[in-house]
Amino acid sequence: MKIFQFVFDEAEHLLYYYYKGEALIRKGYPFFLPKVNPQEEYVAYPSLLVRIGRTGREVAARFAHRYINGIGVGVDLVHLNRWHDLQSAGLPWEEAVAFEYASAGNLYDEVFDDEGPLPNYSVEGMGMSSVITESMMRQAVERMSRLNIIHVGDILSIRTLSTSAIPLQVENNYIINLTSDRNYTLRVK
Repeated sequence: MKIFQFVFDEAEHLLYYYYKGEALIRKGYPFFLPKVNPQEEYVAYPSLLVRIGRTGREVAARFAHRYINGIGVGVDLVHLNRWHDLQSAGLPWEEAVAFEYASAGNLYDEVFDDEGPLPNYSVEGMGMSSVITESMMRQAVERMSRLNIIHVGDILSIRTLSTSAIPLQVENNYIINLTSDRNYTLRVK
């Protein structure tokens, strides 16, 4: 299983994506904030999670729903200070976004008919809200399958550029919701 993060602008143009790693934080496990000095900041970006349910290559956007077997909600974890330092130096910034357990969330099984997913999914939590559209989901599946073979269990984490970052603090819980009955609680230790 691989995790890929996709970030879209408000016009639904894909700005960038990056490989996050091999695993989500296990269900029920906390995120252990690395012991860093007080100026270091880790943040969480609420995201829609899409689980791939079948292997494919060069999947057209109109067929993307056939490759999805799970939808959920989670967070994209970023070491913000390191990201800014690397970006301003013009260096690759993967180490600020793709460290061990840099993603977390809950996935729910989902089977789509020929109509495909809902037109919009609202991701809410901690006083913020963003909308991920069906078009964004389809673009993410299409783009990923053009560059790599997508495999059963791969997860695409999708968010918008305008999604507000949630600063993380030790001993806090952060609840992210998707629709009425789907949520994820990130516990920070």
